[in-house]
Amino acid sequence: MGRLKITSKTKAWEPTIMEYKDKHQTIFYGSPGCALDMAIRKAIREWREQKEIDEKDFQLFHTTFHPATTYDDFVSSEKTHTHKNITTLEYNLKVFMQAYRACHKDTPVILIIKDIHRGDVPKIFGEFYSLLDRKNGESEDCVETDHNLAVALNPGAFGISKTSISLPRNFYIWATMTTGEEPAFPMDYAFQRKWYWEYVPINIENSDNFDIEIGGNSYQWYDILKAINDVIFRYTHSEEQLLGEFFIDADKNYYIWKSSDFKNFVMRHLWYTFCKDNYGTDKNFFRYQDPQFKGDTVEFTFQQLFTPKGDDILEKFLEFIGCPARI
Repeated sequence: MGRLKITSKTKAWEPTIMEYKDKHQTIFYGSPGCALDMAIRKAIREWREQKEIDEKDFQLFHTTFHPATTYDDFVSSEKTHTHKNITTLEYNLKVFMQAYRACHKDTPVILIIKDIHRGDVPKIFGEFYSLLDRKNGESEDCVETDHNLAVALNPGAFGISKTSISLPRNFYIWATMTTGEEPAFPMDYAFQRKWYWEYVPINIENSDNFDIEIGGNSYQWYDILKAINDVIFRYTHSEEQLLGEFFIDADKNYYIWKSSDFKNFVMRHLWYTFCKDNYGTDKNFFRYQDPQFKGDTVEFTFQQLFTPKGDDILEKFLEFIGCPARI
């Protein structure tokens, strides 16, 4: 799968308890900085309040996928022990099996997978991939485990040779996916159809309007964000790559961002995501107006931002995209 295509007509995210009643596998997706984790927390909070479920009865499990994530990291791993020439195999349950084992209660169990698009999902789930096909909240098929995993899932039980696993109705898997990022592994449409999709829109009005000092002048994040998103859309015609209101945030103990911080975080992202490969073309928006020749622009590179003239270049860039300093 390539980048997700998000348009202004994409359904905005408005969670209700009825929506999540049957959406056992949901991917919350949106632009970088649109606070996907916050969206999940909000959905859980509203769900808990509407159903009057005590907070302690929501069992939450968290994990993050990345290109190196494996089945052993997610489901279970094996470890051999040898004692007096006798070798035994021990299973170490990981987050997926830990969450499954917690489903013996009727209250919701939610496994939250951050950055699901960065992992090789079929390999990470292994034989349990088929359990994602669900009807009325329950897996349509089951998977039989071997003796060792059955024992690990039922510690203290005797005489267990194997057990069948299927996902129950109270087991929810919610994941996040940042749009505008190429998946580390292809995510085929068969996998995508196993999930509900909830778009988390950008809301610039929610952004903290903190100061950023550049070249002795003061700029505000709200103004810069609006200007940056305008230039991204103008040059790429892509809404999926716009920056969310929480792309950067004001730390409680660090209210004023300096130009070096802004360069290393925001400008670095813009350069490597949009402009580096487009340098020397009309698609590169690392530019500023040439004061000597009306209408002409001058290209610059990321490295030039760290020269003695770097702050001056950055201020000219901000003026070029329609964000003058605050007076």
